[in-house]
Amino acid sequence: MQLSISILQIAVALVIFCGPVSQQGMAADEQSSCFADIAETHSYTLGMPSHMTPTQDGKSVLYLRSGPRDTIQRLYEFDVATGTERELITPEQLLQGAGEHLSDEEKARRERQRITVRGFVGFELSRDGAQVLLSLGGRLFSVDRADRRITSLPGAGWIAPHLSPDGKRVAALRDGEVHVI
Repeated sequence: MQLSISILQIAVALVIFCGPVSQQGMAADEQSSCFADIAETHSYTLGMPSHMTPTQDGKSVLYLRSGPRDTIQRLYEFDVATGTERELITPEQLLQGAGEHLSDEEKARRERQRITVRGFVGFELSRDGAQVLLSLGGRLFSVDRADRRITSLPGAGWIAPHLSPDGKRVAALRDGEVHVI
């Protein structure tokens, strides 16, 4: 029964996004264009903010977002008072031109969680909101929100990093063990 509901949901979504297909149907190029739009935008989810996190003082909201047809997520900050958005940092800025290389363990973790985007897939904000912890390609980075100063934390191959409550330490997994940095 669950399978037929899923097929029905897909059919409804296609009619909503692509329109009904009659016997004459829509032109083949129109239909393939519609399906291409759905595929290229991950069902119109690319470009939508995710992982929205307000700062403790309520003045800003941090979130991840990619372009409408780009799968690389970047970190943005929205200023509530002014209604302005600024790109806080990009994966390219952290890696300084080097590509993102994922370990087999990280690839498997992302596959299990159905994560299909690249770049930043999550972040943590310190309690005071001054620091942002980011993981990229198994490396960890701390970014100061005020001046965008980047601090690379030692080691590589880290997965599932978390800030300590005081924001001075990071716990992360590597080789099946928990480490404190």
